[in-house]
Amino acid sequence: MLPRLIINYKTYDEGLGENSLRISRAAKEIKDIYSVDIAVMPSFVDLRENAKIIKVYSQTLEPIKSGSNTGHITLNQILDVKAKGVVLNHSEKRISLEEIIKTSEMAKENALDVIVCVENWKEAKEIDKIESIDAIALEPKELIGSGRAVSKEKPEEIEKALSVVKKPLYVGAGITNKEDVEKSIELGSYGVLVASSIVKAKDVKEKIKEIASPFASI
Repeated sequence: MLPRLIINYKTYDEGLGENSLRISRAAKEIKDIYSVDIAVMPSFVDLRENAKIIKVYSQTLEPIKSGSNTGHITLNQILDVKAKGVVLNHSEKRISLEEIIKTSEMAKENALDVIVCVENWKEAKEIDKIESIDAIALEPKELIGSGRAVSKEKPEEIEKALSVVKKPLYVGAGITNKEDVEKSIELGSYGVLVASSIVKAKDVKEKIKEIASPFASI
């Protein structure tokens, strides 16, 4: 089953090393309390240790084989650290359509969940045609890290995306509180992607609880 909440640690200092484990422990506790499936996306160097706590997804993956390559993230590396999935094409790590197809096919052959980010409903429509992906994440670039939630700023974009896709739709960008999540669910979204509002929160556990709780009744 795909998680309802995905927490992206990006490369924030607040989400590195021991800090990443602190966030993952809090997420695991909230997951167990509310029976809401949560996955986290730590920096690649922290994937292995976090995978011992909670389900982890890789922030990216490259369609290359193990061997004579330097500075790449390969399939075998992801499998070795026990990641359960990958998120591709984030607005901060865009890749070509050809690479999305090639990478997602490789990932699915190895039983990894594949979620692909898009910036608008038109991209969502095209990505939805790819059989080897499990879900789409709608994240308008201009709202990422803005504190202005897509569910409030661009509800029509979510509605349009939902009208043209068959796969589960996540929404992200600017999600900061319970009301943002409730509105996303009301519009028909499957789940949410959240980054800075959780990773940089003064009380991480309380913020995860706030964001995750609306999914408890689904």
